[in-house]
Amino acid sequence: MTGPADNLFGESAWNNQKVKFGAPHVVDFGQELEHSPDGKVYIVGHGATRPAAHQSWMQGDEVYLARALPTIDCMTNGKCWEFYAGNNGSGQ
Repeated sequence: MTGPADNLFGESAWNNQKVKFGAPHVVDFGQELEHSPDGKVYIVGHGATRPAAHQSWMQGDEVYLARALPTIDCMTNGKCWEFYAGNNGSGQ
């Protein structure tokens, strides 16, 4: 049986719970991340938080963005990932 302990961000669809990064996709910044704005690897996930929402890789009601350093140790540790939560007033 699978559960929150067997995936990167501890999410589970068990008992119809909603997940954010159910099918993450890596953003392609070229070979060796040559076009990455900050040298980090980015992932985009489609999911949902509201109970009635769709939750699939192509129908997710919400889109999530996260980034991490491109090392094996960091990419496999959920604590290394940074999550986009919007801009401040100056666009940062």
